[in-house]
Amino acid sequence: MSVFSKESRSSEELLDSFDVKQVKGAYIIGQIWTFAILEKDEQGYQYYVAPILSAARLDDLKMIYKNLQAVKHSLPKD
Repeated sequence: MSVFSKESRSSEELLDSFDVKQVKGAYIIGQIWTFAILEKDEQGYQYYVAPILSAARLDDLKMIYKNLQAVKHSLPKD
């Protein structure tokens, strides 16, 4: 089954299907950014959610940029 299929799949199912221990992501609503990590450990799944960042505030915008750069550098290079 493709990740992009029309069937609904939970984050946990996606972690299991790709045999990975950690998924990093973000969700954006308007100017509000929230970064999150889903980890699989011996006890199950743990979610970590960073404080909300606003793209309208310069300090938050700098932090959004740093977070995006960190994700970019963690991706495998082709």
